[in-house]
Amino acid sequence: MIISDEIYGKFELDSVLEEIILSEPIQRLKGVKGNTSRWSKLLS
Repeated sequence: MIISDEIYGKFELDSVLEEIILSEPIQRLKGVKGNTSRWSKLLS
């Protein structure tokens, strides 16, 4: 699997990392946003 990143450029992952990334539990995280500012506003 070849990954293209704005900072690190293109690089190839080995098969173990590719298998982990393509696994169902990790693929479920695709829609999760890392922005926690909304939660801090809700908890204030």
